Amino acid sequence: MSCPSRDELWAMIQESGDVPHLDECDACAQFFEIFLNAVEVFHGDPRELEGALAAVVDDALTGVPPAEWASRLAAEPRFRHELVIREVLRRAAGAYENPVIEGGWTAAAVALCDAMAADGTLPVELYVEVLKERAMALRAGNDLQGALRLLERARELSGEMPDREKWEAVISLCEAITYSEPDLGQFDEACSLAEEAQVTFERLGDVRRALMARQAKAYALAVQMQHQAALTIALSVAAQFDAMASRYDAASTHHLVAHCYVKSGMYQEGLSHALVAQTGYEKLGNASLIARVKHVAACAMAGLGRFEEAYPQFEESAEAIFHAGLYDVWVLDRLDYVAAALRHDPTADVREVVEAVAHVCFLLGDERSTMRRRYAAEALDYMRRLAKRDELTAEAAEYIRDFIESNSKRPPQRFVSPTGGGLVM
Repeated sequence: MSCPSRDELWAMIQESGDVPHLDECDACAQFFEIFLNAVEVFHGDPRELEGALAAVVDDALTGVPPAEWASRLAAEPRFRHELVIREVLRRAAGAYENPVIEGGWTAAAVALCDAMAADGTLPVELYVEVLKERAMALRAGNDLQGALRLLERARELSGEMPDREKWEAVISLCEAITYSEPDLGQFDEACSLAEEAQVTFERLGDVRRALMARQAKAYALAVQMQHQAALTIALSVAAQFDAMASRYDAASTHHLVAHCYVKSGMYQEGLSHALVAQTGYEKLGNASLIARVKHVAACAMAGLGRFEEAYPQFEESAEAIFHAGLYDVWVLDRLDYVAAALRHDPTADVREVVEAVAHVCFLLGDERSTMRRRYAAEALDYMRRLAKRDELTAEAAEYIRDFIESNSKRPPQRFVSPTGGGLVM
């Protein structure tokens, strides 16, 4: 049986209250019984509906760890509805860059889609959207092969859709971002996919996504440390997002610009763009991204000789990033701090920070990790021993930090300490 959309059914209820379809379809009847209850409860206000829906989800998951959200929601037929999936996706978006929480919500969305697909009640476009969001959550958690598998699955499903060309371009854009990640490092493929997506979006008149594709190419260049090439693209994209008042897109692009300026030694320009990005993120309330761009701003201030002003931002950012579970990011950020502190004061006592970084990296560098993480742990053990002897310099700290970052973007190489007074591998 083909069901009217939820919006159509809601309009019918508002118009007459007598909807024969609800007598014939248990799934639709259950949906409106549970989440609408009675028209009068919500006074026709979608915000009240959303609030009630959120309360039902909260009640079901109280005390349940994120790893079990998927099984808990998918087990109950009452949650197998498009509005529930939309609510779950909304929550996933709010947990961006918190791998545990975002992963829990996107896994729940996929589980609900799988259950609805088995029931024959799932719109294909929603399934593709959920697979795409889940893939991006896996990418954030560094499960890059898992992300690519889901994107390929989404691509296969998109072939059944009327707007197949748009969705294939969306998937190509997501693949471009994933291929840019260091553990894959397929940068030529990333740039090619981003360019293909840009052409399609421009042809379809989708200006925002065309700019996102250009930003993805700039990101791929930045990861390769081609910062000037990335700036050429990203500065133009940031200006266009500003003109469109696309808040998140503008903030994320200014963040990329700030990063590239700081890495190029242009600290004043980097600080200016970091503050623009921070303002945008604060309006969106994204704590993780605020913390990350604050770190970029702190690096810029330190580069300008304003270390005392930068210090509290280094600390605040580090705490938030660690709390978000972004341990690889935290390691590099703490090494930025160590180098900045020693450049400001060669006698600075950074031993406690170095010990903490080495401890975290040892945990990341166990037998189940990639070789590059093991080699990072070896590099940090060397740094720890230097710090214990009060022989750690800003130059050595930067050398080790650069080794760890560079080693994440190439086939892993074993750490070789500076020898003969020179800084060579």
